[in-house]
Amino acid sequence: MDIVSYVALAALIAAALYIAIPALSGSPWWPAPKREVIKLLRMAELRKDEKLYDLGCGDGRALIAAAREFGARGVGVEIDPLKAAIARFFVKSAGLSDRIEIIRASVMDVPLHDADVVFLYLSHQLIDRMKEKFLTELKPEARIASYGFMVRGLPLYKTADGLKGFVYKMSLGRNLDRYT
Repeated sequence: MDIVSYVALAALIAAALYIAIPALSGSPWWPAPKREVIKLLRMAELRKDEKLYDLGCGDGRALIAAAREFGARGVGVEIDPLKAAIARFFVKSAGLSDRIEIIRASVMDVPLHDADVVFLYLSHQLIDRMKEKFLTELKPEARIASYGFMVRGLPLYKTADGLKGFVYKMSLGRNLDRYT
């Protein structure tokens, strides 16, 4: 085998892992458009120096937008080692390593007690599993900004025509007997 064949084989293996790892962990990767991310963070009323957790952060685009556009601090949680490395690269390239941390872990294993806003672009199945975590760990003033999928069972705070985004305020979801 020549060097070109080895490079082609390595690229093929990397591409297969890039697709297989997220699919096996429950959420394939489809990045949200940057404009939509900014609109959703604006709807979530993200403010300067608030802490944003991006669960399943992918390439880190929501974290970078939050730091640049809103002055927020961020924590990205990504289970896929390749995407976590890519997110770290983009954060460092943007000069935001002092404001954004990327953690390689399952979203279920990371405590959310100090989150002001949680950003999600995850499957319904994973969001459904996380609802109890949100109710027990998030502070009352925390907001959830979910792109693409609703957090079923929580009362909706805001949505907008033409935007696949939903915002929830935890203070509205504390009395859940009316919603479940």
